[in-house]
Amino acid sequence: SDYIAGQISLGIKVELILVEPEDYFTALVWTTGSKEFRHRVFGDVKPAQLTKAGSEEEVFKNLQMSFVPPEMREDKGEIEMAREGAIPELVKPSDIKGDLHVHSDWSDGGATIQEIVAQARSMGYSYVAVTDHSKSLAISGGLNEERLSHQGKIIDALNQEMEDFHVLKGIEVDILRNGSLDFEDEVLEKADVVIASIHSHFNLDKEKQTDRIIQAIKNQHVHIIGHLTGRLLNRRSGYELNLEPILEAAAKFQVALEINSHPDRLDIDEDTARQAKDMGIKVAINSDAHHREDLKLIYYGLLNARRGWLQPEDVLNTLEYDSLIAHLKNKGRR
Repeated sequence: SDYIAGQISLGIKVELILVEPEDYFTALVWTTGSKEFRHRVFGDVKPAQLTKAGSEEEVFKNLQMSFVPPEMREDKGEIEMAREGAIPELVKPSDIKGDLHVHSDWSDGGATIQEIVAQARSMGYSYVAVTDHSKSLAISGGLNEERLSHQGKIIDALNQEMEDFHVLKGIEVDILRNGSLDFEDEVLEKADVVIASIHSHFNLDKEKQTDRIIQAIKNQHVHIIGHLTGRLLNRRSGYELNLEPILEAAAKFQVALEINSHPDRLDIDEDTARQAKDMGIKVAINSDAHHREDLKLIYYGLLNARRGWLQPEDVLNTLEYDSLIAHLKNKGRR
């Protein structure tokens, strides 16, 4: 047989398809993407019946189409774009200039700030934000005002030692039950970047949960909403939300939405990312790293961003450091 299907111990379905070497690239395109994509592009034609090709790009050229990246092959408008030669240049790893959501050993992370910097530099970044938890998340070692201030002084000193790399003073501040934040404005205004996230009261009804997030978005010091829906894949559904008013508020108040790259989250999903793009909302692709090696998880967020058709200009952390700081400061002046 030239086809074997099975399931590995993690529950992931696997297919093994055997083809002749000269049919490899055609089969690769034929077997990626959704069934709807395959049907519309190939109809009932099998790979062996198509013109031989030496690359995926050549397969599409033979079909009189621009190359469609694998992440876009879903029959959601990309086929028409490919036939018109209008496929966008999607964000790629080299576009990412830094990570804006990283936890250190000051809260529940396992790495020192210096170790985080070393890892970020090894990945070619020019900046990283240290965003430890705030005080209400005591179980995770959340920082109070005094510890946050002390951490900021250490970061300032560290930045004085480096010419080609920058550490942003950040905080992942809890969104409380009523939508207020875990720190007062006079504390938040001292941070370079503020991520507001929900870590409690997941079972509020849709109206209250939606209003809770919108109240956080309206705070002039909030730059990013972290892991918006709260989902944990295969473990917990996201909380009840009405996305439309949240997206409208994010667009109005210039607040970015995070693609949390942890494989358990991938939150926001690709559909919401595409909605955000269409509404002019910036997206931050972050690792939410809690250990040094976790910074590499940003790869999965990038895949999600590409599935949402995001281009470099749609992503907050593709900005160079000076442009990023100007953007963050300008947001607080509205």
